[in-house]
Amino acid sequence: MIIYWILFLFCPLIASIVSRGQNQDKELLHNSKNQRKFAFLAMLPIIFFIGLRSGFADTRAYIGYFNIIKYNTVESFYSFDDKDIGFALITSFFKNVLMNDFHLWLFGIASFSCIAVGRLYRKYSPDFALSVFLFIATAQFTYLTNGVKQFLALSVILIAIPALLNKKYIPFCIAALIASSIHLSIVVAIPMYFICIGKPFSIKTIFVTIIFCFLSVFFANQFLGLIDFVFQDTQYSAFSSQASETAGSNAIRLIVSVVPVVLAFIKRKEIVITNDESINFFTNAAIINCAFMTLSTAISGIFFGRISIYFDVFNLILYPILLVRFFKESHRKRLKQSMIILYTIWFWYQMVYIWDAYYISDILGINTIYW
Repeated sequence: MIIYWILFLFCPLIASIVSRGQNQDKELLHNSKNQRKFAFLAMLPIIFFIGLRSGFADTRAYIGYFNIIKYNTVESFYSFDDKDIGFALITSFFKNVLMNDFHLWLFGIASFSCIAVGRLYRKYSPDFALSVFLFIATAQFTYLTNGVKQFLALSVILIAIPALLNKKYIPFCIAALIASSIHLSIVVAIPMYFICIGKPFSIKTIFVTIIFCFLSVFFANQFLGLIDFVFQDTQYSAFSSQASETAGSNAIRLIVSVVPVVLAFIKRKEIVITNDESINFFTNAAIINCAFMTLSTAISGIFFGRISIYFDVFNLILYPILLVRFFKESHRKRLKQSMIILYTIWFWYQMVYIWDAYYISDILGINTIYW
């Protein structure tokens, strides 16, 4: 657990230094090349430790995946996992062209994902340090170890989010195709990204969300059957049978997902008046994420909880936007202080009681089984 406390402390600290530099020289940090550099710097501790891991969560399974991919043959492009061919291609490229070493492969994936997250937060969050803190405190960084393919697919989408917000749909659709080849489940989220562009808390958005949740909860069996039909002949073809045997997500996760929606609802009039496309997008993403977490809690976390990955990441931008742009300074300080305290407790609870977090790295010579 000591490794994760290091991330918890040092990543926000570095991000805070970067944010202070932004206030002093906005032109320097708003340069696109410098944005990538500073985002990388803030995310470097995560890249270092997560990239050099050899044990935790699904890491061993992915190492086994890497070892099974055939070496130095065209057949490796289609071996083992032909349903997520994009991920197989990436893995085969690393193994055949760069180095037959899973350490480099894991480090490369962690680097790309963290840079994509850091770049998005650098671009849209008015409080970069808070967004980085929340990325650690909400334990979303653990998606880099548990759900690697999903988060890699999301990272491709994150790179293309500015294109979507600028109504450059062709680049976004190309990114969506690439992402879906890495993990097919993202096809559920892609149409909803277009829905997120609309005005938040409109009658249409609320009606669709409520109806979707109501029908999904009360007609769960039919809904799961529909999912099976959509994903037939894929790795999710037996989803309904798996979901029926799996308990729902922790109810606390649902409560956590509701908080940004409640804050946005309180300030909904100001948000509507502002009519900023990026704010609209992040607000709608929070609403949809809340809907999926409701389904995850009521039905099963095995699928709906994983789909929420594609929306939960935007909450970490919405929080700073709401605090900085829509709350008075006195209220902002109290809310931020409360947020830091509560999310610190949530981080500790997740990593200790839910995850029973440990860390293994054969390169670094670290083997911390107990926190």
